[in-house]
Amino acid sequence: MRTGILVCILLCAGCATKGQGPLLPLTSNIAVAGFMYPQEDWELLAGVLPEERDAVSAEALRALDIRLAQALAHRKDRMLSTAAVHQCEEMAIAVKERKRQDAVTYWQQVGECLGTEYLVVPFVTQWQTREGGDYGVTRPASVTLNIFLLHISSGEIQRFHFEEAQVGLGENILQGKRFFQRKGRWLTPEELAAEGIVDGVKELGL
Repeated sequence: MRTGILVCILLCAGCATKGQGPLLPLTSNIAVAGFMYPQEDWELLAGVLPEERDAVSAEALRALDIRLAQALAHRKDRMLSTAAVHQCEEMAIAVKERKRQDAVTYWQQVGECLGTEYLVVPFVTQWQTREGGDYGVTRPASVTLNIFLLHISSGEIQRFHFEEAQVGLGENILQGKRFFQRKGRWLTPEELAAEGIVDGVKELGL
């Protein structure tokens, strides 16, 4: 009996979700950059890159762009697309070479080109493919995402960090809620990233 109670307590502890950040008014103009897989630390707005990591395909990055757009669908009337952002990225690069100390300034220039109040800048920094199937793996998927929300005029940055290497329930009972939500399945990195995107939109108040 006591063991059952303890398991329930631990599972409930694992049910805690990310906090909701201060909501950005729906009247605010935002733009969303495409997901990037940076090659150098200076490309990031914060943090450093892992030493060893798998490559991320262009198809996977496009799929994450779609996931992020879906998570922000409630803002579609005040949101600029990744295609529009890409055009301004090219213009900003042509004006000034990107350097690590210029990361914030660079993205501010992109935002000014767009005429937007806020810019969402997402990165994938770790991507490990799953080896195996839905119910058995020899290597689980793992993902690290960083989603930044940049206020263009002030340069203020909010950061959401998501990092997960999926493990079985027996290895980490505190992840019980996610285990049951996933119906005991081993997810692909795309599916893990999709969960992180939903958490990030909530935590950043988007």
